Formats: sequence, C-alpha cells, structure tokens
Amino acid sequence: MELFKGQSLLEFTERFKTDLDCEEYLASLKWEDGYCCRKCGHKKYQVRKDFSRTCNICGDTESPLVVRQHIILCKKSVKL
Repeated sequence: MELFKGQSLLEFTERFKTDLDCEEYLASLKWEDGYCCRKCGHKKYQVRKDFSRTCNICGDTESPLVVRQHIILCKKSVKL
C-alpha cells in the first residue's frame, strides 16, 4: 500500500497501537465510497464498536475484517 511505503516498523506500530486502530483503518478503506448493504442495497446503517456496519432496514451486519481474515489469516495466524 502506498500509504505505508517508506515507513519503518516503528512508525507503523506507532500508527496501529491496538487492534481497534487496525479495524478502524480497515473500515475506512472498505467503506471509503460509502456503505451499501450487501443484502438489500440500503445505504443507511448503524456503526458498531468494532466498526462493523448494521443495515437499518434488514439488520445485516458486515464486518470490515472479512478482507483481513481472508487475505492475511488464511496463510498464517497473525494478531494485528
């Protein structure tokens, strides 16, 4: 990712001190163009403590971590 190019490990760990820091960043990437429910297409939602989004119409909850789990954790177990 271009955002982190040239950063040292120290700079990176300063930016992402906790798992919540990582989750918040992933949520901002996942929904940078806005939220749209994957089941019903509605655009209004509630934000949960873990930065997941719950649709106001059908109640479907989508996590920002699905991409992380698939890409990062499918090969090895990593605590972010």
